[in-house]
Amino acid sequence: EFGVTRIALGERTFAPLQEYGFSRVRAAVDCLLHVLYIEEKYDFVRQNYLAFCDASKRHATEWDAGGGEESVRYAKSELNRHIVNILTTTKLYFDQSIRHASKLDRLVESSDINLVAQTHAQYGARLGYRVMEALRNYVQHRGDAVHTASFGWEKARLESGALGPSFRIADLYLDPAKLREDKKFKVEVLN
Repeated sequence: EFGVTRIALGERTFAPLQEYGFSRVRAAVDCLLHVLYIEEKYDFVRQNYLAFCDASKRHATEWDAGGGEESVRYAKSELNRHIVNILTTTKLYFDQSIRHASKLDRLVESSDINLVAQTHAQYGARLGYRVMEALRNYVQHRGDAVHTASFGWEKARLESGALGPSFRIADLYLDPAKLREDKKFKVEVLN
């Protein structure tokens, strides 16, 4: 006998289902779990990005308080670590999302929808995906993403053209020439 048991406030209620309905409910529950896993991996990326933003603000503030060259070197090192975390968790998100998305196809009866194929098509169509992957490989095996860092102040420009309030900035630079020198880096993503 197929069915679903509802448990609420200590009471159990059994609702019988046909075998087909039961298999659809099981598939839907399984798909919801896979969507939850995808969302969990996205949250890893988001949390790493927020930590990067917080560190950037903190280092810009410390520079403003009189931090010298040593402070800039430490900031560059910490911001590199945050970028490595973002790149790594982004790759994890893509790879594991493809695996979880492949499980969602069984809930959709149409063969026209293939989430895995669509993900691969977007990867091929978007330069940013390919650059992110090449840069992640580079920072994990051979070098830093941030080659130079600077901190300072900048005035906002209002729509009227007048200068607005000042804000702190953290500028991070990657030197493409250093990437081109690395024989193992996918140079074609820079062209």
